[in-house]
Amino acid sequence: MVIPFLGALLLSGSVSAQMLTLESAQPVAQGLVTGHRGMSRPSDIVALAAPAPAAELTALQKHVSFFDGDGDGLISRFETTLSLRRLGMSNVKATAAALVIHLALGPATTGRWGSLDVSVKDIKLGKHGSDTGAFDAQGRFVPEAFERMFADFDANRSGSLCEAELTAMTAANSKLRPGGESASKAEFQLLLLLAADASEDAGGKPVPALSRTRLQEFYDGSLFFKLAKSA
Repeated sequence: MVIPFLGALLLSGSVSAQMLTLESAQPVAQGLVTGHRGMSRPSDIVALAAPAPAAELTALQKHVSFFDGDGDGLISRFETTLSLRRLGMSNVKATAAALVIHLALGPATTGRWGSLDVSVKDIKLGKHGSDTGAFDAQGRFVPEAFERMFADFDANRSGSLCEAELTAMTAANSKLRPGGESASKAEFQLLLLLAADASEDAGGKPVPALSRTRLQEFYDGSLFFKLAKSA
């Protein structure tokens, strides 16, 4: 929505939404895309094993579990830094991004002022306004809200959403759930840069888009693992 990306970041991506409120988000996003599309995986990174998703985890918890390398329920800055590097970020940008993310979500999700750990259990407390509604207040996936994204905003019925369609959706969501509109816009822009897997015509010019399948992977928590594997 780690674009969160860095929602879990990346991306309806409460972590990414928090990060993208900063002026530094755009160059970070560009670095992430560049790295993902061409950077080889740094040899000094220890590959983090994907924690087996527990059946009781909500969709939003699964969404951020990519960053919980040891599966203990608390995401440290170090884990986020390593996870971002797995997605192609340079060490400097990953370290800076992790600090921003944890400053925003640590206290919100743990209830402890100054905490830099992010709680997977309480990641729902990091949700923001103007979201798609695809996650409910408890972080559970809402299929009806996901289907409305395409029924209401896939203007050309292509089965994918481009930036213009996502912007229209964010504006409409802002009226229903005020607050966080800028963060939501930036989140989807980052997601387009990072994970676009389709193309649409806009005035005779091809533009990147996100397919239904790609967005489904984003919301069910599997996208980050998939992108890291292919990086």
